[in-house]
Amino acid sequence: LVPFEPTVVEMLEGWIRKQAEIRSEIATDVDKTINVFVQRQNTLAAEIQQIAGGIDSTVAVLQHTQAIEETLLISGNDVTDAAEGTQYQDDYYAESHLTGDAYV
Repeated sequence: LVPFEPTVVEMLEGWIRKQAEIRSEIATDVDKTINVFVQRQNTLAAEIQQIAGGIDSTVAVLQHTQAIEETLLISGNDVTDAAEGTQYQDDYYAESHLTGDAYV
């Protein structure tokens, strides 16, 4: 090859660059925006997948289980109805609760 002649690789690189320029000129602004959006979504999905891979799922299960146990283990001697603000003494199913007097 003569030194001033472009090599095959350089010719291919130039052709690829030219095709990219043509396509970007032809593409509408909406297409360009969508391409950027898709690229960002793919990056975000990869980051979320990496974060999810590092999370120990058993921790969340244990915390949820403890929260349920704390909710269920209410003493029968002193139950408070948080929604009504009424407090029942001795037993949740006391007569005042069953008759509705506890809400008066």
